[in-house]
Amino acid sequence: MNFTNKRPLIEANSLQKTVFLFGLALFLAWEKERGLFFLVFFVLILWSFKRFSFLWAAVFLVGFTYGGLCFREPSSLRDFPFYKRVHFEGVVLKPPLRLKGYSRLEAEILRLISPDFEELDLKARLYASFPLRLKPGEVFEAEARFRPPRGYLNPFGWL
Repeated sequence: MNFTNKRPLIEANSLQKTVFLFGLALFLAWEKERGLFFLVFFVLILWSFKRFSFLWAAVFLVGFTYGGLCFREPSSLRDFPFYKRVHFEGVVLKPPLRLKGYSRLEAEILRLISPDFEELDLKARLYASFPLRLKPGEVFEAEARFRPPRGYLNPFGWL
């Protein structure tokens, strides 16, 4: 096989273009990029009028819809107080990692103390501007602001 002969996307066959558009639509649904989706979809519709074939626009729309249904946030995180100061109880999963100017801790969040929240079992990556002296398995209480996870199907994703 000769891998040096690279063809541009325009010269790809129909199946390759279809798979590319479906994958692009899934990626945009994963990242929740609705604005970019509408831009690409609009370009595909205009291109489809020129070619009299709406197959690739339909494939792109189906891929984004399918991704939107698959990559929904879990119902347990819908009411989670993201970006607000939260008092919680957690357990250390790995020893804290000391990096340049801050420490990073991987922990499992057992419960929120304030605001009161239903029992949850989440993993989180916590950052502190000071050295942490915690050991794996140690239970601790802290206050932090959580950001929503990026990809909801990633079992190793962190808050």
